[in-house]
Amino acid sequence: MKTTFILIGIFFSFLANGEVLTIALENKPWSPYYLGNKEVDLKKPGLTIELLKMVEEELKLENIKFKYARYPWKRCLDGLKKNKVDAVLGASFKKSRMEIGHYPMKEKSPDDTMGIANSSYSFYKLKSSSLGWDGKSFLNLKGGTKIGVSAGYSIADDLKKMKINIYSAKGSKNLLEMLLRQRVSGFAGFTDIVDNLIKKDKNKYASIIKSKEPIKEKSYYLVFSKALYKRNPLLVQKIWKSIKKLRTGQKYLDLELSYRE
Repeated sequence: MKTTFILIGIFFSFLANGEVLTIALENKPWSPYYLGNKEVDLKKPGLTIELLKMVEEELKLENIKFKYARYPWKRCLDGLKKNKVDAVLGASFKKSRMEIGHYPMKEKSPDDTMGIANSSYSFYKLKSSSLGWDGKSFLNLKGGTKIGVSAGYSIADDLKKMKINIYSAKGSKNLLEMLLRQRVSGFAGFTDIVDNLIKKDKNKYASIIKSKEPIKEKSYYLVFSKALYKRNPLLVQKIWKSIKKLRTGQKYLDLELSYRE
């Protein structure tokens, strides 16, 4: 009988406390999706954090809460691989990443209707450079030309497939500085992040322009750990479905407009 009461106590304690899921995200802002550096900016956390707040409310019967951990991007992925975090926020699809986590899938492809965000990579160069991007290929690309990419970002693999020489470095701001000093011939960066950096210091970056066509447009996902998916696949599916529903709702669309204005 004593054992029975202990088990009942554990059960009701779980119902009362719910489940706290640790979500890893990069320790620098990805405007407008998440803001702040070491910590999430509670006053204006970013679109994806706002969306996950809405998911908590939508799934309140599940009694789940999200807490956030900020790390360098490679460490976020390593934490997912080692099941040290329950999910990673803002990962694009790479087939190799399916070995370390779970994406929302539709047959053999990721279901972008359940994605957390959509964004793009753009090509940046000096105005004086003849190098360009026409939406399909690079123009006036000479032997030895190097295109800068942020370390750990998936665009590096895309450029390698095009037989492009890349120079991997840490941070978009650092790569813009390298472009100004002509240490790289161009920079393939996250459009939202790089545009925001240039906008904040227009005079400094006045000699840098962006190609009209993006290099690639991508969907980004909340990717769950193998351990959590194995333990509670139904909860994971509910979260993805909630994201899909809420992203098309008027509340989120109004919120998105407020962040992009």
